[in-house]
Amino acid sequence: HGAAPVKDTAQPLPQVSSTWSGLQVIGQFANTYILTQSQKGLILIDQHAAHERVLFERLKSKNHIEKQQSLLEELIELEPWQIEILTQPHWQETFENLGFGFHQRGPHTLAVVSRPAFLVDMGLKPIVERLCEQIGEVGAHSQMEDVINHVWATMSCHGAIRAGKVMSASEMKQLLIEMEESSFSSFCPHGRPVSVQLSLNDLEKLFKRIV
Repeated sequence: HGAAPVKDTAQPLPQVSSTWSGLQVIGQFANTYILTQSQKGLILIDQHAAHERVLFERLKSKNHIEKQQSLLEELIELEPWQIEILTQPHWQETFENLGFGFHQRGPHTLAVVSRPAFLVDMGLKPIVERLCEQIGEVGAHSQMEDVINHVWATMSCHGAIRAGKVMSASEMKQLLIEMEESSFSSFCPHGRPVSVQLSLNDLEKLFKRIV
C-alpha cells in the first residue's frame, strides 16, 4: 500500500505587533516598496507615500519650521507673475513661517535667502514653481488653511524619500518608527494609499491552497 499523503500546511505567522514600529521588515521590492509582516499578514508600504505623510504631519504640528540661512543668495529665474506671488506682503509672513525667505532682484529673478532645513539638499526651482501653481490653483480668496495644506503637501512631496532609492534595513525600520510617532493616515497628502495588506488567507487563495 502507498503511504498516506503528508498534509501541507502553511507555517503560522510570527508573533509581531501590528503597529507600524512593531512590523517585521522583510526587505525592499523594486527599491520602492518596503515588505513587512505582522500577525495579520504581508504588508507592503510605499516608501515615498509613507515618508511624505510623515513630513506632512510634522509640518502641520509646527507653528514655525526650522530654516537654513543661505551664505549666498540663490538666484532663480521665474516668470514675473510667479515672483509677484512670492514677494507679495500678503504671503511673505506665511512663507517666512514655512522657512522660506524671498527677495526680488529683477523682473525675472528671485533671490532665495533661506529655505526649510529639511529641503536643504533639494533643487529649489521646481519647489518654488510648484508653490506658485498651488497658490494659483487654490485661489486668492480661499481660506488660508486650504492654501497652507496645499503648500505643506508640495513641500512634503519634494522632501520625501523617492521611489527608486535603495534603503538599508535600519533606514526602513526608522521610517516605520517615524510613522508610528506621527498622527498617521492611511493615505499620502495627495490621496494615494500608503500601504497594502495581504492576509495569509488571501495568499493561500492566490496559490490555490484553499478555495
